[in-house]
Amino acid sequence: MNKVKKLILIISIISFILILVNFIFYPAYISTVSTCYPEVFEEKYSDTYYIAGQTTINKTTQEIKIELISIDKKTLKHEFIHLKQFENRNVLTCRFFGSQVFFREIEAYTGQHYPDFMYKAIYGDFSLTTL
Repeated sequence: MNKVKKLILIISIISFILILVNFIFYPAYISTVSTCYPEVFEEKYSDTYYIAGQTTINKTTQEIKIELISIDKKTLKHEFIHLKQFENRNVLTCRFFGSQVFFREIEAYTGQHYPDFMYKAIYGDFSLTTL
């Protein structure tokens, strides 16, 4: 491999990692903090980040409440993924320092960026009437 190809490969890998961190991992971290540690979110992040939607699940009554502050396609997809996670018994809990919530949020933040045809193939159709 010559130097130019190596440089292009290194730049591509670094770019991919930056995209993952900025659009998937960091938003998942912020969502985990807002879910499991709301007082920390209010103190450190509330001025910079807002909550576009929130899915609340009452495990006792099996009641699901979805609040949409921002009604856009990505928020709908994101919250619909949480609904599907609950249907598949992937309940979000804050045990183990929020790691379970973090991994569910990674799935939701990744899925909200899928093109519609891919999203529908994995999660089904989504709309306000579905929610």
